[in-house]
Amino acid sequence: MDDYIRDNGINDPNEQEYKPLTLPQSTESGGGGGFGSGGFGGDDKPKSKSIYATITPKSLILSIVILGILAFVTLVLGVRGLAKSPEDFGTDLQKLKKGECVEYLPEIGMRSYALKYTHTMNFIPYAKEYYYLIGSEDGDLVFVRASKDFGDHFDAEYENKDNFKVKGVVREFDYKAKEKINEWLRDSQLMGGVDVDNVYYIDLMSGKAYYMLVACGIICLLLIAFMIYAYNVKNNSFEDDIRTGKQQTLAILALVGFIAFCYLMIVVVSLLL
Repeated sequence: MDDYIRDNGINDPNEQEYKPLTLPQSTESGGGGGFGSGGFGGDDKPKSKSIYATITPKSLILSIVILGILAFVTLVLGVRGLAKSPEDFGTDLQKLKKGECVEYLPEIGMRSYALKYTHTMNFIPYAKEYYYLIGSEDGDLVFVRASKDFGDHFDAEYENKDNFKVKGVVREFDYKAKEKINEWLRDSQLMGGVDVDNVYYIDLMSGKAYYMLVACGIICLLLIAFMIYAYNVKNNSFEDDIRTGKQQTLAILALVGFIAFCYLMIVVVSLLL
């Protein structure tokens, strides 16, 4: 009978009305409830994992091994390249041999480059090459790969006004470069009366490439130090403090260092291969 009366909306005056318990809602976005952040209604949103929290002992060891190998290889190649003592072959350009580090005092040279070659990746340029002709007054000429301002060493009469010596590694033109060089020689009508070496060139940019290799090795060592630091941060339960300026700055620097390493390696490969 009681159930029938309640279903028809007739309430017993002595019966207390049922009121559901409601908790006050916080008006702050992302904040806790009315009983404080440590009580009911707290922020249950899962915290995002930082880069520090994702480093495990296995990933740390693997990263150190890979970065250590890269650091060793790049530093050894860079230092060995910079330590090469050049061979002064006088004025005889016929003595050029591929792979040798040479030093040569040109008597004459071009003020403007004969060929400009731009390296691109997905239509984005990342390195440029400039080829100049240098040689002796008796007509022996050879190409050099140099910086854009290399022609400033020569005056309007094409003479070496600074007694500037070129130092670099002898390299061989690849197929595409040789085609462009031969095309330029035909257009400039230099094939007759002079002896132009269109097989080998002296690479003055090799020193720059070796410095870049050393820089890559240093970046790898810094990245190893960052990985060790990041693991110590995680191991000491400091990952909750990731939003601090110091740790955030270090993470950004590590990312910038990695990007710089990739860019330098791309440029080095384009210069040395």
